[in-house]
Amino acid sequence: MAKQGNILNLVVQRFPPGWRYGAIIDGDFHMTRRDWALEAIHQLQHYDFVQLFFRLFGSFRRALSLPRDAELRIQLREWSREFGLSSEASHRSRRSAFDAVGGLLDVCILGSADWHMAFGLVGAVDAPSELQWCSKPYVEAVLRWQERAALLKRNIGYVDNHAIHYFHGSKVSRSYGSRWHILLDNKYDPRTDISRDWQGVYQFTGNKPRLRDDIRGYFRDRNEDSPELSPQERHII
Repeated sequence: MAKQGNILNLVVQRFPPGWRYGAIIDGDFHMTRRDWALEAIHQLQHYDFVQLFFRLFGSFRRALSLPRDAELRIQLREWSREFGLSSEASHRSRRSAFDAVGGLLDVCILGSADWHMAFGLVGAVDAPSELQWCSKPYVEAVLRWQERAALLKRNIGYVDNHAIHYFHGSKVSRSYGSRWHILLDNKYDPRTDISRDWQGVYQFTGNKPRLRDDIRGYFRDRNEDSPELSPQERHII
């Protein structure tokens, strides 16, 4: 299962006791601005959360830029329509804001947590099929996180930085638009289907072997070590 949010929350618990600013960055991101960390701290004097880039280049047909007025709601709508992107996990926050939202959303065991969190932070309507059709307990867990994020009143900024998102397998194999059917078909309920082990890391409870097997098969089929590209991704080379 996808445990990124769960494990990162545990990592944050091990930050130095007096930490004031923290960053979450996917390992496939490279920041080209040398002082991006210092600039992020500067922006966090004004904002609760900041996205760590203004311009992003990756496995899509052109570089993507945020609007200069920092209207990230527009970015999310336009990027999702044109590129099918998630809101890649590359952001920094004040400790007070991280506490306010209750840490990262951690019950999205197939991914998409970064997408739902981004929509919650910018106050945009988040209405993918996943939230329309999946089990009520799962949907309510996502919506509760977004309700807490709404208390920040869209106080979100960005760092004027160019980021590179490195290739790690074809996006087509990730089935971003259809993987939620696994959650639907297995009636995924985070209250009963996952539980924390002694380290605080989520594991399957074992009550739904098919859910476990379907998720294992999905991540195997992603085949992110493969250099193969889909026809629509040939422009990368």
